[in-house]
Amino acid sequence: MSKRNKKSKGKKSRRGKQNIPGNHVQSPLEQLKRRLAKQDIFKNMDMVPSESLDMAKISDVLSDFIEPYKHLTNTEEQYRKLITIAIVAWNAASETPDQRAEMLEIVRKTMPDQQSIEDFDAIIAELIERKQIYFHKDKRMIVDYELTVEGKAYRLSVAAFVEPPKE
Repeated sequence: MSKRNKKSKGKKSRRGKQNIPGNHVQSPLEQLKRRLAKQDIFKNMDMVPSESLDMAKISDVLSDFIEPYKHLTNTEEQYRKLITIAIVAWNAASETPDQRAEMLEIVRKTMPDQQSIEDFDAIIAELIERKQIYFHKDKRMIVDYELTVEGKAYRLSVAAFVEPPKE
């Protein structure tokens, strides 16, 4: 393979799609599905679009969930951090209080200092409350996301578990 081909392999195009060998271009959602399918825990699971379950797309729901905070981000890195914290809050809000405390303690242990922990606790408490007030009926657990930049906009693809309906 020439140097030129090596450089273009796996590179993102302007439209946020990844060029892979054979000139097949994958959408961010296809990339996310492919990445999840490689993980053992997801290998034997069917991936079903939310719309087929008569549910709003989880990416749209997550975007609505973080809407009041988007203005606080000025860079892609800050936006990714917001999404990550929002996912932690979203999932923690669906747990029992004991499970939630355990989950948040694991995250706190990754924080570099006390100020970071205090900042995290403040925003996470607000986001958990927001989830419980405005999104309490949505019980999906978010497992991963893919963020691509399209010009000055972000495109978010999100994967989530949904419990099968009880019979």
